[in-house]
Amino acid sequence: MPSTSRPTPPGAPPPLPVSGPAELLAVLPHLLGFHPADSVLLVELSAPDGGTGRRSPGLLVRADLPAAADGPASRAAARAVAEECLRLVRRVARPGSELLVVLHAPDARATPAVLLPGARAAATSHALRSGLEALRDAGAPAAGDHLLVGAGRWRTLTCSGPCCPPGGQERPVTAAASGGVLRVRAEAVWRGFAAAPDRAASLPPSTPADPDRCARAAAARRAPVPPAEARDLVATFDRAVQEAVAGPAPVLDAGWCGRLLRALEQVGVRDAVLLSGCRGPGTRRARRHLLRPEGAAAAAGGAEHPARALVQEVDPVRAGAAADLAVQVARCGGSRGGAQAWAVAGWLERVAGRPVRAGACAEQALRQDPRHRLAGLLDGAVRHGPGPSALVGAAGAAPAPALPTGAGGPVGAQARA
Repeated sequence: MPSTSRPTPPGAPPPLPVSGPAELLAVLPHLLGFHPADSVLLVELSAPDGGTGRRSPGLLVRADLPAAADGPASRAAARAVAEECLRLVRRVARPGSELLVVLHAPDARATPAVLLPGARAAATSHALRSGLEALRDAGAPAAGDHLLVGAGRWRTLTCSGPCCPPGGQERPVTAAASGGVLRVRAEAVWRGFAAAPDRAASLPPSTPADPDRCARAAAARRAPVPPAEARDLVATFDRAVQEAVAGPAPVLDAGWCGRLLRALEQVGVRDAVLLSGCRGPGTRRARRHLLRPEGAAAAAGGAEHPARALVQEVDPVRAGAAADLAVQVARCGGSRGGAQAWAVAGWLERVAGRPVRAGACAEQALRQDPRHRLAGLLDGAVRHGPGPSALVGAAGAAPAPALPTGAGGPVGAQARA
């Protein structure tokens, strides 16, 4: 199933601008989180900057190319893929932008004179072209180029001018890349946008920790967590996040993970850990409010504190480090006791701009607890694009505060494919 992501939360660095198809193709794996294969991508591009002419990627939708190879079945499958992608575009794309189609086709055929799409990519391109034209008539973003990537080359399928030879252009390796391609790659890496070799390699580890760690965590989580200990657990988690940002992530003690697993049952503690993806005075105020001795009942009021932090103080690098640590905690919960921690990890992954990992964490949480509210909301957000600020406080015993949307992580991998 296709999924979406919307870039750049308030307070985060601006989007990565690109100057043409070669630069866009170079940066997409970093924004997506992995190198796509056998995929169709819809990329929303902003209007050209008045000074530089560069354009910034926005909404990103990715889906598998249809499985059927040829004939009516292939065309029907292509229409289904296109309809689902366009349904997501209708929901969240911004008027005034342009939608570019990128087809990563492993069955593309290359000769010295021409690069041709395989049947699946050709059918998908045709279905999307028809659908995008209909959307444009309804006032949606304009239909842009269709780029075919395959056989180590790329070409446009929609321009027949001398600027776009049908044989396409070679995809540059790093040593032979142009200055612009090197620039966008370097900037993506500097900002922390990693590109895994494939989708599977981009996922977090999901198996339970070894039996000894799980047993120690289970023993430690039996006793309730008083307010003072809860504050200490959150502070210790924060110090571990700082350590992970500065260098290798620490290996958390299994007994400590068990105590945090028990503390996360309190909505105020859970939301305080979710705020590990933020940094600033608003975050500190929100934490103090959430961890007041009155507990989760007190956290139900004053929702403006975490909301303000989520809108103004998002830190994707911290969020990524916190997500990795939350996965450690979740794995200590074994096969049935880590749903809340998996949901927390997924939310932080979303803030960090890694939706493919966010979706995997949501799946783990829902596998352990199919009725988990935060995991269900996260699963829908990864599929359909709402920002994660809408999710804080939405699960557990406390009422769900009406927090603003719009703090979605930077464009990243798509968790449903």
